[in-house]
Amino acid sequence: SSDLLVYLHPEQIEIVERVRDLLNLEVSAACSPSTGGTAAVADGLGADRLSDLRRGMVEIHPDLIWMLTLDDIGNDARLLLLQGGGAPVLTMEPTAASISDAVTVGSCDGIVFSPLMRRSPVLTVFHDLRESFGQVRSVNIAMRGHQKHGSLYARLTDAVDMMEYLCGPAEQVDSAMSGPLGDPPSALGTMQGHLTVNARFAENCCACLHVSNMGAVWARGVTILGENGCIRLTDRVFEWW
Repeated sequence: SSDLLVYLHPEQIEIVERVRDLLNLEVSAACSPSTGGTAAVADGLGADRLSDLRRGMVEIHPDLIWMLTLDDIGNDARLLLLQGGGAPVLTMEPTAASISDAVTVGSCDGIVFSPLMRRSPVLTVFHDLRESFGQVRSVNIAMRGHQKHGSLYARLTDAVDMMEYLCGPAEQVDSAMSGPLGDPPSALGTMQGHLTVNARFAENCCACLHVSNMGAVWARGVTILGENGCIRLTDRVFEWW
């Protein structure tokens, strides 16, 4: 097993439990944006309470740091994450300032944004068969989840990464967003709601994205139309008609 330091909100405990049990990880310490939250997540996971994330990153020496949220981590802790030099960091929120940086760089100094659908096993199957499938002409990508699964920015980053993998860089993009009423978000990471994107590409190709972090349940699906049929992908299913 490997020692894991986690930073999360209480409503994300179930996510950690499922991954911990699946990968045989040991949660050694847990921290949350709030003091009450730290007690809840640590006790819920049977881990040590970590009142200061930065101190834990420096002193505990975990095998892996998993950031399920980047809320209120503080400038010192954020700087340590970005500089690297410690344990590998897995984050459910993009650390890049823009989506283009996130999908181009992918990771920075040991920081890996996950889950990216492009790294899933079904995409390995598609990659092996891509030449046989031929030119991609039209793509539909739908990715949704609950707010505990991450921000709208996280879902959009995943979807754009997949779109560019399949179609290349877009020449023309049109988008629309709906969501909770209120002031516009001050940062990409605080985006909440639903978003659609229509894109056109140079190689006689088009794509549409539908992403949401208010979709109740986790679901990701991709439909690819091309010269040799239709491919349908989910996190667990590969179908070619």
